Amino acid sequence: VSVIDTATDTVTSTVGVGARPAAVAITPDGARAYVTNQGGSSVSVIDTATDTVTSTVGVGATPIGVAVTPDGARAYVANQNSDSVSVIDTATNTVSSTVGVGAGPRGVAITPDGAHAYVTNLNSDSVSVIAIDHAPTLTGSPTPAAVGTPYTYAFTVTGTPTPTVSVTTGALPTGLTLSTDGVLSGTPTQAGTFPVTLTATNGVAPDATLPATITVTGGGCGGSLCIGSTVSGS
Repeated sequence: VSVIDTATDTVTSTVGVGARPAAVAITPDGARAYVTNQGGSSVSVIDTATDTVTSTVGVGATPIGVAVTPDGARAYVANQNSDSVSVIDTATNTVSSTVGVGAGPRGVAITPDGAHAYVTNLNSDSVSVIAIDHAPTLTGSPTPAAVGTPYTYAFTVTGTPTPTVSVTTGALPTGLTLSTDGVLSGTPTQAGTFPVTLTATNGVAPDATLPATITVTGGGCGGSLCIGSTVSGS
């Protein structure tokens, strides 16, 4: 691989990789280059700060196209003679999964949102669309609720496949429930402050956890005595 200084348009370094390098993709942070070696059934990972190969990843036969996801977490490699796509985990530079596609895959492109990879299949005149899994995210800060007042709050949940949200520590106020898609709803019947931990999981590591505090006030009683309350003493 020839490294060109774009300020001077001169070759500043030459990096030895595998046999018959075919394509190259750069991580979004510019730190690494992934080079497919069609003659070696491998991908060379180049550290762009030092222009050295730091890892060689074995993939399918005759890898051609390569693309890196927008978050830099994965590289997708089209293996022409294996009719497959190797998915490289860029954190460990290992193949995390292999996806069967059409005959003779050569090119691969990833949508800007990182949700799908499009793979061109030379020998089957087709394009395979791969749904890209994403680890879950979970955010939100519930607004205060009031005793006796219907309440709804939706946490923001993302991930592919769709994550399932649950309460993993603590307890919700009586009268409130949490749906698997992250919606807190119901009519609370007890006031107080309720610390909980929510977890979103979809089978893609890591799970997302969110400490949250649910505050329930005494409600709109219109005075010191609420309907249904019991007063003792004088």
